[in-house]
Amino acid sequence: MGPQDSLLSTGKASNQEFRMTVSGKKKLEQVRATGAQFLAASCSNCKSQLTQLMEYPKEVAVGGVHALVSRAIVLNKLN
Repeated sequence: MGPQDSLLSTGKASNQEFRMTVSGKKKLEQVRATGAQFLAASCSNCKSQLTQLMEYPKEVAVGGVHALVSRAIVLNKLN
């Protein structure tokens, strides 16, 4: 019996259960549909939730907007 089963059977859920089983499930489906390898979120709560959602399996790296920009920058070597 998983977290979603306990949520459905009791009709009560903690904030964490709701975030991970109800609202988080939709976000996870949307992220998977994009095929993205990195997900940038500006909100610290979103980063926290999405990091937990992506934990098993670790499909997509989650970070902030600055991390996305730093991954995109290509520096030319000066010779």
